[in-house]
Amino acid sequence: SKAPPVSNLPIPDFTIMPTLLLKNEKSIVEEIARGIVTKYEWDLVGATSPTSSEKIFYSQYREEGSYPITLRANNPLGSV
Repeated sequence: SKAPPVSNLPIPDFTIMPTLLLKNEKSIVEEIARGIVTKYEWDLVGATSPTSSEKIFYSQYREEGSYPITLRANNPLGSV
């Protein structure tokens, strides 16, 4: 089968505030993807809740530091 045009796939992106966290401080993570998104798959390495399927949510880390966050944005045409 033929792959859908890339322009129809969502383009994942997000914001996190604050970007520098202190021990046990909560941050708000918000999806700002371009295109239609019907499902969110978040991976938050090191967070107290390491996954989420919400558009906007709070994350928390027990220790100060830098942590990777990955968003996979899905719609009926595919995912990125």
